[in-house]
Amino acid sequence: MAENNAQMQPQPNPDMKSLDRLVGTWNVAGEAQGQIRFESMEGGFFLVQHVDFVQGGRPIKGMEIIGHEQGVGQEPSPDIQSRFYSFFDGLTLDYTYELVGDTLRIWFGHKGSDNYFQGTFSEDGNAFGRVAVAGWRLRRYGDAGQVSRVRGSEMNQVATGHYAQINGINLYYEVHGTGDPLILLHGGLGSIHMFGDNLAVLAAGRQVIAADMQGHGRTADVDRPLSLETMADDVAALIQHLGFKQADVMGYSMGGDIALQVTFRHPERVRKLVVVSCPFKKSGWNRENLEGMAHERSDCRADEADTDVPALRANRAARRGLAYLVRQNGRYAAPGL
Repeated sequence: MAENNAQMQPQPNPDMKSLDRLVGTWNVAGEAQGQIRFESMEGGFFLVQHVDFVQGGRPIKGMEIIGHEQGVGQEPSPDIQSRFYSFFDGLTLDYTYELVGDTLRIWFGHKGSDNYFQGTFSEDGNAFGRVAVAGWRLRRYGDAGQVSRVRGSEMNQVATGHYAQINGINLYYEVHGTGDPLILLHGGLGSIHMFGDNLAVLAAGRQVIAADMQGHGRTADVDRPLSLETMADDVAALIQHLGFKQADVMGYSMGGDIALQVTFRHPERVRKLVVVSCPFKKSGWNRENLEGMAHERSDCRADEADTDVPALRANRAARRGLAYLVRQNGRYAAPGL
């Protein structure tokens, strides 16, 4: 009798077993930067994906349930389907999975839609790179790059982020290396990850504290003006929060402007100042840069009119956030603002 009951027990579809090669933690590199982690749920009917990365300066964190849909008294869906739950904006997104040989394809919505991610596993199964993307407006892992498995020996090497409650915002920062403190500030519409391998090089002989500024990366926007002055005050408060009397401050592009403001407004907190590729007057910009910024704003407005997804509208609007920083004297400047 017990054997008969065991035989009647539902079994997972074999195609779910093929997705076991996804189980584990993976680094995402390219347009998106961060980590994803797959685990198999008890029983083998579903996979869970945990997502935590930054894409286009926007933090994306959430959970996805992957498997065959099946209602009470119904047959399982023929395709492997999933639903992603976004922690930061409450958005839910549906996908369809298919793994054929070494090729993984993930459609947005139904199988065969024009929006999909496609990648091929490496020979050792520890990486899959993008090989084709068609109309991927809700991008999965970015337009380029590699998804590579985190090995056991590397698990403790992954940087752990922290949050500091300062000046009314929850400021995200990471600490890399040891030695004299160096505050590292990213450029506009970017995040900590835009420094890439340079961060590790700097951390070889310094304690690098890299922070995501207001409305960038993993630091959410708040109801206050986005200005160089307020972000500079955040940096000074972070230095104090970490218990440093002073620190060296290095900023790239917009980060350079913030670093200058930290020095002007809080000179007692700055030991040395390093400014990299920092604009200071509108007339000094190349014409193509100004035209590109104007075109970017035009594209964003068109995109906003073209979608009903609030989170996407907010993200595209955020790409115009530098407009708040525009002033004629030493600020980011775009024509017509």
